[in-house]
Amino acid sequence: MIDRALLTDWIGRLVGGLTGLKDEGHFDEPYLDGTKGDYVSFDNWEWPQGVGLYGLAQLWLQTGDDKAKAILEAWYANQLAAGLPSQNVNTTAPMLALSLLWRKTRDEKWEAPRRDWADRSALSSATPIAPPLSVSLTSA
Repeated sequence: MIDRALLTDWIGRLVGGLTGLKDEGHFDEPYLDGTKGDYVSFDNWEWPQGVGLYGLAQLWLQTGDDKAKAILEAWYANQLAAGLPSQNVNTTAPMLALSLLWRKTRDEKWEAPRRDWADRSALSSATPIAPPLSVSLTSA
């Protein structure tokens, strides 16, 4: 069995590595819209960060780790101050951990961005693929 102190140390190192990630110009992967991408830095709203945020949320939810919760809250506060990004499959990933944060805390500051994201998603998918069928129910 793994010693709890050792496991806690390993998790702390992992969290420190995750939150310290920075793109130092070694990668040239554009975003879906063609602009310069940064899939590496922790301080970015993209799919890889969403995976890390989900891990942090699970760490907090499973262990009660207040540091993990504080990292989540600070990350979302900073990102939301800059405004929600454009929506695509990759930028949706960070919304999962935000939903978990809101579900556990019911803090209103996390509710508004969730609703905004959902509303924008609903509006962007409101265009039907095919015209609606016209059905008439009349008796002969």
